[in-house]
Amino acid sequence: MRLQVYCALFVLCLSPNAVCPAQERDGESPIRIPVEMRDFKLSVVDGAGKPIEGAEVVVQGVRCQEDPGSWYAWPAANGGPMPIVPTDQDGVARFKYPSKLGSAVEYFTITTLTMNFRHANYISERAEFAVDAEKPEQVLRPGCRVTYSAVDDSGKAIEEFAAYISGPGYDAKWTLADGTIQSMAVPDGTWQTMLVAPQNDGITLFSGVLPARYKSGSEMTIGNVTLRPGLRVQGRLAGNVPRPISDGVVVAWCQPKPTKKAIDNREAIGWSDFAVIRADGTFEFASLPRDGRLQLIAICRGWVIEDQP
Repeated sequence: MRLQVYCALFVLCLSPNAVCPAQERDGESPIRIPVEMRDFKLSVVDGAGKPIEGAEVVVQGVRCQEDPGSWYAWPAANGGPMPIVPTDQDGVARFKYPSKLGSAVEYFTITTLTMNFRHANYISERAEFAVDAEKPEQVLRPGCRVTYSAVDDSGKAIEEFAAYISGPGYDAKWTLADGTIQSMAVPDGTWQTMLVAPQNDGITLFSGVLPARYKSGSEMTIGNVTLRPGLRVQGRLAGNVPRPISDGVVVAWCQPKPTKKAIDNREAIGWSDFAVIRADGTFEFASLPRDGRLQLIAICRGWVIEDQP
């Protein structure tokens, strides 16, 4: 169901036979099926070959000899928690990986490791390395140096806020300093950008969507971007759903409207939030982006939303 944001009250119709959403999250994954663990070491350098200290190496997944065309998330049952390893002063990261994936019924031999590399001064990269590579090395490239500051609609400076960027810029690292956010790792390109500031009262402040042009190797400063409270959205489930409501949640997905016509929708920014459905069937979002499109998806014990135009 996709709705234009034009009012603050929705009635959602549900149909029976929904599966209940999970209510718990897994904690740290223990090793449940031990296999041989092996050492892996790689270097992270800049374009001149100099070591980069403090780069975050996240080992996200693997590929296997028996199924080379597929990709598997990090096998926690065999290797424990996903490795997140910083590089040392020599730009080296060391960790252990499981030699196999699966169980005694069927093991796959791990041949390739997929990693994500992040550093505040460099563009995030994703790469794969064979486990038997002799001297694996990842080169990181500098991005656009960006500084944003923000104010509320009364002109008062906002001390804590965040930047959301579409496309490959979503993974850029930011630092908060003296009422500004700064990044040296935004990739080259024109990416939708939105500044966001959650408040203690539950209201989130949003900027408009800025079609910013980021250029690698350059510096860009945009100051005093105005952030305003979002739209309060209230609604209720249709009367066909028996009360009291049990284990219900509504998920909101927003596609804010850009302030200028310059961005392909494939690189559009998005914002999501969720609200618990009360026993009487009502729900409320304290603050969602005001302009653009809004999609609501509701589910509760035994019921799922009907598709509506």
